[in-house]
Amino acid sequence: QQLKLTGNVKTALIALQSGDTRLKRMDRGAFNGLRKRIGKDIGKLRALPSLDIPALNLQLDDLISEVETLPLAHQLRVMETKSEQITSTKDGVEWKRVLREIWGEFKLMVRIENTGSDAIPLLSPDQEFFLRENMKLRLLSARIALFSRDERSFKQELDTAQHWLKKYFDSKSEQSIRIQSMLSKLVASSIKINFPDISGSLQAARDYRQAHERAAGRSLSQKGAP
Repeated sequence: QQLKLTGNVKTALIALQSGDTRLKRMDRGAFNGLRKRIGKDIGKLRALPSLDIPALNLQLDDLISEVETLPLAHQLRVMETKSEQITSTKDGVEWKRVLREIWGEFKLMVRIENTGSDAIPLLSPDQEFFLRENMKLRLLSARIALFSRDERSFKQELDTAQHWLKKYFDSKSEQSIRIQSMLSKLVASSIKINFPDISGSLQAARDYRQAHERAAGRSLSQKGAP
């Protein structure tokens, strides 16, 4: 169930190993066939490439929780402009103030050019709210794709989140740089794994139980016979 529903290989492996340990402690030759079948399925799971789905899910949770505090690009530009205005007001020499304003505008032009876009998008408060909510939805969609092993959708949603992070948020802040790094690592992760069929262990256990119940029934019948 863990393997089919969540792709949790670790839990499925622990379950099979626990069952094998219990059978081993009982030390009955009748369990040899069942233990052999369980051992085969344990080998299949151990041969799978390492993919920690719960850990990837936790990373997505962390990203979703940080969206609310991500600094927006246009907010940074407004703060820089106000800072320069305050500095120029303190300086009593008019020509220095004018030169400082010209230099400030020049720096802004260079910065905009380096972002690769014509201008930093200006967003109203309502637009900021919906931007953050849509960013969360992209990450939630990536989580759904993760659980369904849809690698194509998983990478598409994360690529879109990366694009929005670069376009609308302050890409030079420490928080944005860290989140961009996390997104890049997630995009590079391969979540497409062909899980093996381990139903053989369960079927072997059922077969043994049925055989045991039939044998017990025959024993009772023989005891009750005149």
